[in-house]
Amino acid sequence: MTLKLIKFLFIVLVLTECKKPVSPEDIFPDDPGKGQNHGSMTIQNLLKEYLKSTPNTITDDVSVTGQIVSSDWMGAFPHSLIVMDESGAIEIRLASENYHRYYELGRIVTVRCAGLVIRSYGNSPILGRSTRSEEEYINIPEYEMNSFIVVSGQIEPISKPTLNLSEISGNYNNLPVILQNVEFIDEDKEKEWCDPDSDYSYTERILKSTKSNDSIAVRTYYNVRFKSHKVSAGTVDIEGILQYYYSKPSLQLIDYADMNL
Repeated sequence: MTLKLIKFLFIVLVLTECKKPVSPEDIFPDDPGKGQNHGSMTIQNLLKEYLKSTPNTITDDVSVTGQIVSSDWMGAFPHSLIVMDESGAIEIRLASENYHRYYELGRIVTVRCAGLVIRSYGNSPILGRSTRSEEEYINIPEYEMNSFIVVSGQIEPISKPTLNLSEISGNYNNLPVILQNVEFIDEDKEKEWCDPDSDYSYTERILKSTKSNDSIAVRTYYNVRFKSHKVSAGTVDIEGILQYYYSKPSLQLIDYADMNL
């Protein structure tokens, strides 16, 4: 074989490899099983088994598979990734400033729980990284995220029940919902989503039902990109994640566009 022919074949081989699509096996060569749906239990069963005491470090090799329903791409849900399956949802604390670059909205992931701490915050379940102290946890460092949260490669439509305010309950905690037949109270109409003079890291605008006396706070954090936009003055259907702090519900938008006038 001539030297010219060898050089030619080498160039062809390099170009072929450059065009090869990236797969989960390429990203995680140490574990070919990554990227597959292989949760060993539902989120509800995880809570029943490991949230008996809080905080609790999970040492068993257990995992849950679900869909990402939160995103920080507009500044909402900073460090807070929410994963939902057919039984419920759980919040996972991340150190990443831009986790949406790795975990897109609607993507299916498997969460490996061994080495994570599960705890209750205001009666809402949270997963974080374990530390040497059994009483503490930290946000999962960015360099460890793909060891605990495994991307499946699928993005699917997110199911969102449409509810009246009178129908919400703790069963929908951390789940995406659409609230219908609502409007902001007169004091909040046409105000900015975030109060620039607030002493807190968030502002709450109050939604009320047009069909009943029920109401709910819409919580918006100061770092969202739409913080200076004006709150609607009319009747709306609004999408967001319903969250409970003990018995108090609130709604948090992912995007300003999640509101239909």
